[in-house]
Amino acid sequence: MPEPSPHWEALELLAPKARAGALERILRGNLQLADNPRANGERLLDPRPLLFATAEELLAHPVSDHPREAAAPPIALLNAQYEIELRAIHSCSRARADFDLLATFIEAALATLWQLLLGYWRRQLVVPERLWGELHALYQLACATCIERAGANHPRAPGIRVAYLKPLLLGSLNPTRFRSPEIKQIAAFLDCYADRARLGGKGGLLLVDPDSTRPPGYFGKQEATGCSRLCVRGLVQALDEDATDRGLLVPRLVRELGRYWTRSQVRGELHRRTGDPIRLAVGLERAHRALTDCEDDDRFPEQLSPAGTKTAGPGADRAWLRARCRDRSATGAQLRLRGTPAQISPGELVAALEPSGWRLGLLRWTQLTPEFDTSAGIHWLPEVFEPAAVRSLDLSLPAPFLRAFLLPGTSAGQDHELILPSGMFKPADQVRARTTGAEVSLSLTAVIDMTFHIARFSARILSASSP
Repeated sequence: MPEPSPHWEALELLAPKARAGALERILRGNLQLADNPRANGERLLDPRPLLFATAEELLAHPVSDHPREAAAPPIALLNAQYEIELRAIHSCSRARADFDLLATFIEAALATLWQLLLGYWRRQLVVPERLWGELHALYQLACATCIERAGANHPRAPGIRVAYLKPLLLGSLNPTRFRSPEIKQIAAFLDCYADRARLGGKGGLLLVDPDSTRPPGYFGKQEATGCSRLCVRGLVQALDEDATDRGLLVPRLVRELGRYWTRSQVRGELHRRTGDPIRLAVGLERAHRALTDCEDDDRFPEQLSPAGTKTAGPGADRAWLRARCRDRSATGAQLRLRGTPAQISPGELVAALEPSGWRLGLLRWTQLTPEFDTSAGIHWLPEVFEPAAVRSLDLSLPAPFLRAFLLPGTSAGQDHELILPSGMFKPADQVRARTTGAEVSLSLTAVIDMTFHIARFSARILSASSP
């Protein structure tokens, strides 16, 4: 294996953000070299190992708490390399270069696109529709040039096929509902097992539409012209093997992926289209005020109404946003809101009032529609919860009550969960939580989810008493 260039070794000494800027400038300078990929192929692909490592560092240690600002440096870096590879592919096609060179750049572009999509998903951002179209176009180009056609024995065919399948498989899981470390685990699982998926057979749970700008959906009752079936039975078997062998996925993710990829479970949990009106209180404090009907920050610890009521208090309407639920499942929903409400921001807590009662959720993504309305995705939290007032047990510090929500453990011995304002507490802190029926002392054991707006902790009960 050749020694790395001293040029790249020097860049490795820079901090990730500075290194990303330097790499991006080099890549912009390389763009014109892509017009002659035969002469410059090695130089065009040399930056990839350092580039991917730098993007991973920026995703693991974001430069900002805001999702879009945190995602900007790694996405810009990956996009610069991706543009070079697309331009090289265009040059190869135009010059009718040999298929080996074209296959090299198609596989490289698909691998870079995979990293680019992971950058969007790990920062819980909506993937631009054009990237799905380009993913399909790259694979179709490979098929059209005999690189990936059935029966062809091109040495890069397996790599191209797997590089195409990985984004389709992760996209089918609705990845915005997973946290960044979880998406990283799923990506590692797919790196090992994506080759077990089968595209183009007579059977398959998923339907791949090459003309679509969305991830694969579930196969319906009728065949769609021009579409392919994607069978994930081999991946479900891999989930069972991973649970007992390699351990790439935590048990909860094994269950979640099984829910999306097991036919019997999917049939019971398919998203259903609706047009139901829904009312929202966005933000932890607004949700708490709307549910308890208490605006007074001094009196709310004594006015904690039980969750589950099917009506809002008389003061709640001032906090509501009105929306329509476009589709929903047991775990999430897509909403449409008029205009661009300022409160709507990824990571916010949402209280939704439905005919069946209150429901808490987290806003995972937002998108501006062509009509300049807002589309938003919600990940539902457990149905059982209580509004709470929480303060630190450290009485040596001023400790006012904070608005919070307590999610009781669903089984004996299971930890409770607390939803608190972000940045106020950390694991191992001890707090006092007051609800309508009890006061409990809790030790925060771990962070389940954290956004710019809220922190969700698992919490172990230390002691309990009547309020």
